[in-house]
Amino acid sequence: MSDVHSGSFCKEGVFSHIVPPQTGTLRTPCHVLIYFSSRAPQRAMYFRSIAVCACLFNVAMVQNVYPCIPSPRPWSSMIGICAITVFLNAAGSMGMQLTSTGPQTVQRAQGERMTLVCTYTPDPSDTGELDIEWSVVSPDTTQKDQLLLSYAGGNKYVHGNPGLTKGLDFAAGDPSLGDASLSIAFLSPAHSAIYQCKVKKSPGVDMQKVSLVVMVRPSVPKCWVEGEAAVGETVSLHCKSSEGSSPLNYAWKREGGGPIPPSATQNRVTGELLISNHSQSFVGIYMCEVTNAVGDERCRVKLTANKRSP
Repeated sequence: MSDVHSGSFCKEGVFSHIVPPQTGTLRTPCHVLIYFSSRAPQRAMYFRSIAVCACLFNVAMVQNVYPCIPSPRPWSSMIGICAITVFLNAAGSMGMQLTSTGPQTVQRAQGERMTLVCTYTPDPSDTGELDIEWSVVSPDTTQKDQLLLSYAGGNKYVHGNPGLTKGLDFAAGDPSLGDASLSIAFLSPAHSAIYQCKVKKSPGVDMQKVSLVVMVRPSVPKCWVEGEAAVGETVSLHCKSSEGSSPLNYAWKREGGGPIPPSATQNRVTGELLISNHSQSFVGIYMCEVTNAVGDERCRVKLTANKRSP
């Protein structure tokens, strides 16, 4: 086997070679033993015998080929054997993994039933007791997160404020079978928070977060015409929902009789439809639809055209 030098590579397996020191006057050999293991942490463990032989390596994984680069050290007083065991975490042995995917922010309507998905796959090496935790992440980093629901030793535990934990449960009958999803029976605005699912089975552990935003659907709006709706005058149609999470978006349409008059302007925030220079051709049924991220409602109003007062 050829000498190892800076920038050279060694294949996966066991490598043993005499590495000549890179600096110093005494060329004392340094015996390097390199073992690659798939189940140990990514760190080197150094064993010294007789005298210190500081052979340091920069180890990285490049298509199953590992660069082995001794660092220069003064060797004038170093005699002996240096055995370095390098453990690498091989691809495919990742420990506990949460396998659920989806958006990091979820919007749902008040009153709905909601499931926050959290599925997992343990590694064969994860032999400890299964521990599952659902908690609300505190927006204040100086405060503790609030534990809501946990599973340990085959038992389920409910924690925290009953007002927040009421209706919370694991979606699966047995969360130890790979599904730790959280079910919320009846959503309220109080459930708006960042939730964290943590699954641990030593030595494996993994976690994920999802932001839940509970919104109120728009209530059925009220539609009305303001003013006398006289020909030649300006007419104002109004639409307003008394409830609904912002932002609310209002949009007017004309049902039959053609499109909205070209002279009309809509305010999608206030719900006003302003028609200038009103005429008989603008008569008809107008429908207003109000929407937000979780729902929509609508109302209708009849627009007439009256003769201008003398």
